[in-house]
Amino acid sequence: MSSSSNSSTAEPARRAARRAGQLGPITINAARGAMAAYRRLGFEAEGPSEEVRGIRCVPMTCRHPAPAPNHAAPVA
Repeated sequence: MSSSSNSSTAEPARRAARRAGQLGPITINAARGAMAAYRRLGFEAEGPSEEVRGIRCVPMTCRHPAPAPNHAAPVA
């Protein structure tokens, strides 16, 4: 999976957190094969590998989510 597809996977969570007024950390359970991509997005491993619903994953947290680009139309 490319980093661009992982970026698009993480962005909805960032937008939802901003809409809810929660600008704090985002926590995910990352598949071991996706850890490098999530690290590039600012996530850090928070604990050992665990099994969630039969899938091995690692809890990861992004403490300072990247700001979303401002796509608003300019005000005249």
